[in-house]
Amino acid sequence: MVIPTADHVLGGHRDAGLITQQVTVWLNLSGLVPLIVLLGNLVADWKFATRRLRYGLTSTWVLMVVSHVGLFVAHSWVTQILDIPQHRILHFDIFELRHGVYEGIVTVQWVAALIHAWLALTTWRIRDRSVLNVEPVPS
Repeated sequence: MVIPTADHVLGGHRDAGLITQQVTVWLNLSGLVPLIVLLGNLVADWKFATRRLRYGLTSTWVLMVVSHVGLFVAHSWVTQILDIPQHRILHFDIFELRHGVYEGIVTVQWVAALIHAWLALTTWRIRDRSVLNVEPVPS
């Protein structure tokens, strides 16, 4: 919704894209925070997770981190063929390929995040059941 709106306001898809090029730098940086939080959650709930859940949570977290690094690399790769001051794409065919790679990395990260969320919820359910079944401490 943002790109079509920016396109409408600015009168051109290219200008809207140059804005998102700047914004994605901050989005990629801010994306590091949830990865740290998810790592903390993984460590905190490690003892409640089954071996398969541990493997899945660890694998999806690593995939999210690797793909996040890939986003930084791909963003730089796309930016190399932009003439930002002149609002130009220097090689449009190459831009489409590189931008497609960036979008592919985003898709991999989103899928990993969805699977990770499902695995985390499953682990939380196990943890909650375990905590509820704990014998009360005698007073």
